[in-house]
Amino acid sequence: MKKLLPIICIFANCLCFAGPVTEPKFIGEWSQPTNGLRGRLLIAEGAQNKYDVQYNCTPGVVYLELQNMAVYDTIYVYYNAKRSPLRCELQDSFGNSISSRDVFVSSDARPDPCWLALPLDSTLRFSTTILSGLARNSLLISVGEEGVGGAWKIPLDSTNAYYLSGTFTSMSSTGETWPRVWEGTLKLPPVKISVKNSDEKH
Repeated sequence: MKKLLPIICIFANCLCFAGPVTEPKFIGEWSQPTNGLRGRLLIAEGAQNKYDVQYNCTPGVVYLELQNMAVYDTIYVYYNAKRSPLRCELQDSFGNSISSRDVFVSSDARPDPCWLALPLDSTLRFSTTILSGLARNSLLISVGEEGVGGAWKIPLDSTNAYYLSGTFTSMSSTGETWPRVWEGTLKLPPVKISVKNSDEKH
C-alpha cells in the first residue's frame, strides 16, 4: 500500500488543478463534520469558448471542498464521479425548487474512480462539473453525470437570488482495505448565487 500513496496524492493534486485555475465567486458555509470530515460548495465562472460568447452563455464550475478535521492522520475518501456521489438542488429565494429540465448538456469527461488522500489538517478542492452545454443568456450550473447530478440555467438578467445545496456520500469500494477510510454523508449548506451582483463577495 505504501508504494501506492504517492500515486494517490499526485492524482489528487491533478484532480484539484486540472484545467484553468478559476477563483470562486460564490462560497458556501462549511457543513457539520461527519466522522472527521466536513465539506462546502463553491462556484466559479469558467472560461468561455466561442459558442458560449455567441449565445451569451456563462459556464459555471461547481467545486467541492473537503477538509480533514480528524484527530488522527490521513483520511482516504473513495470518489466515484460516475455514481454521482454529489447530488444537488437549486432553489430560488422563495424556497421554490428549480427544475433541471430543458438544459442541453453533454459529458466533457468521465473521470475514473479514485481514492482521495487528505492528510491531517488539510483541505482538498476539486471540480464536480463534468458537463458542458448551451444555456442561452444564462449561467449554466451543472454537477456530476447527466440526468443524475443536476444541471440548471440561471438567466443573466435575473434579479433573484438562487441557492445551491447538496449532499455528498462516499462508501468504501468493495474489496478495498485502506486504513482510515471515510464513509458517510455530508449535508452541504446552500451557496448563494446572485447573477446581477456577481462581482460582490459572498
